[in-house]
Amino acid sequence: MSEEFGQIKEKRRKFLKAVYDLAHGCPTIHVSKADVALRVGMDVGDREGFDEFMSIIQYFDDLGCIRTFQSGAEGYREYGDLRITGQGIDKVEKSAR
Repeated sequence: MSEEFGQIKEKRRKFLKAVYDLAHGCPTIHVSKADVALRVGMDVGDREGFDEFMSIIQYFDDLGCIRTFQSGAEGYREYGDLRITGQGIDKVEKSAR
């Protein structure tokens, strides 16, 4: 496994754990993308950081671990909320064992 892949995997793990923690492990609680980025220490202020953050969101959305909700004007994907799903909760709790 390459070092770069290991870093991506670790960022993904931290991201999902942050969503889980901010939602208190509850699938009905919405958390803001900004709060998650802050929690995992990702700088979404620059293009590269923003794109990386959004790719992690897309990854977990595609897997069914989170659901995303847009808010505000169309095209402002950085604003909006996330919600962890039952599948996402299982993934976090299994990795904690």
